Amino acid sequence: MYSCRLWNNALSGPFFSDVGLLYSPEPGVLCTRTSVEIQDLDAYFALVHWRLSTLFTNIDTVNFMLASDDSIRNEQLSCMSLFFASLPINRRHFRAVHIFLKDYETGVDLHALADAITSLHRTGCAELWIHSSFLSEPGRSDTFEGGEIDPVSAHNMLRLCIRSPTLFSKSLLPWLVSTLESGTSLTSVDVLSPGLGPSQWAAILPRVRLHYLRDLRLVGVDLPVLLDFLGKHPSLRAIRLDGLQISPGLSTRSHRLILPRLNHVEGDAAQIAHFLELSDPVGIPCFSSVVFREDKSLEVPSNTFDSVACLSVLRFLTGFSGRSYLSLTFNFVYPHYMPDPSFFDVENDSIKESRPERSLSLDRLNVNIYSDSLGDGAELLENCIGWTSIFSRIKVLRICAGEMRLTDVARQGYLQRLSHSLPETTISLVQ
Repeated sequence: MYSCRLWNNALSGPFFSDVGLLYSPEPGVLCTRTSVEIQDLDAYFALVHWRLSTLFTNIDTVNFMLASDDSIRNEQLSCMSLFFASLPINRRHFRAVHIFLKDYETGVDLHALADAITSLHRTGCAELWIHSSFLSEPGRSDTFEGGEIDPVSAHNMLRLCIRSPTLFSKSLLPWLVSTLESGTSLTSVDVLSPGLGPSQWAAILPRVRLHYLRDLRLVGVDLPVLLDFLGKHPSLRAIRLDGLQISPGLSTRSHRLILPRLNHVEGDAAQIAHFLELSDPVGIPCFSSVVFREDKSLEVPSNTFDSVACLSVLRFLTGFSGRSYLSLTFNFVYPHYMPDPSFFDVENDSIKESRPERSLSLDRLNVNIYSDSLGDGAELLENCIGWTSIFSRIKVLRICAGEMRLTDVARQGYLQRLSHSLPETTISLVQ
C-alpha cells in the first residue's frame, strides 16, 4: 500500500479514516482545513505513512496530544521521533507544532521526549509550542546547573513558546540553548514555565543574539541580566515581565535602557515600575501600551496589586501624554488582584490634584473586572467609575464586567453615570 504515491493516494483514505485521521466522528485525530490533532496510539503508528499521502499537504498546524499513561506515551514519542526522522529535510512540512504533555500523573520520559525534539528541525516548522499539564514528576526532571553544552541540530523557527519545565532538563536544555544561539530568524521567545533561575539565565543569555527579536518573555531572569540582554536587541517591540526577579539597588544603574521600537509592556505593577524606572523615556519614543495584570508564572495567584508602583508607572507615562497614542489596560481580579481602597479614594481635592491621572491623556483605557460575586464586582465597578473621572482625557473607555451578569437596567445606569462624568469619551460596558 505504501510502495508508491499513486497507490498510497488511492488507498490511504479509508485507512486514515479507520484510525481517526480524517473525520471528527472518529477518535484519535481531528482534522480541519488547516490543522490536525493526533491523539490515539493507532494514529501515531500511522504517522510514518502520513507524509506519503497528498491528503495532508495543506496542513498548517499539528497538535500532538500525548497520553498520561507512561508506557503509551513512550510509544507515542517513539512514533513521533520516527515520523520526524522520515521527513525530507530543508523544506517546511507544516508551520506550527504543538506538543501537549499530560504529565500530571507520571513525569514524561525526558530521553524519549529529547529524541523527538532533537529531530524537530526536519519538520521545518516556524512555531513550536510545548505544554505541560503539571510540573514534571520529581526525580525525572534532571536540572541544568550551568556549564558547557554540546551543540545539537536546530532550525530557523520564528516563534518558540515554552509552557513546560521539561525543556530545562539536562536532556533537553542543549536543544533549547542551541536553538536560541542559532535563532537567526526568531522573532518571538516566550518562556512562561518556571524552571530556570537568575544564575542559569546569566549563563545562557550572553551567548544569545536574536537580530529579529520582536516579542519576549523569560520567566526567572534577573532584571540586570535582562537589561544587558535587551541592550543587544533594539528591535524589541513587546515584553512580558512574568517571573521577573528584582535585585536591590538597581536605581543606581548608570545606563538607562534604550529600545527605540518598544511599544508594549505587560506584567505586575511592581515589575513594570522597576522596568520603566531603568528606561529612558527619550529612548522609547514608540512606547504606547501598558497592561497591568497578575504574574502568570505564579502557581498561586498574587494577593497584592501594588498601588504605589502603579502610580509610579502612571507618573512615568505622563511624559508620553499627548505625544503619541497611549493605551492602558487594568485586569482586576477580586479578591486576588485588586488595588487597596486608597487607590480609588479620589474625592478629596488635595489628593485628586496630586494624582498623576490628572496629567494623563489616554487614547484608550481598558478595565477588566473579574469577580464571581455580583456584590463585590459591583463595588469594584463603582470605584472604577469615580476613578476614571480624574483622568485628563480618555478618548475610548471599555469596561468588561466579566461574570457579573448585569441586567440591562443596571448596565444602562452605569453607562449613564460614566457618560455624565466623561462626556467626550466613547464608552462601552460589556460582559
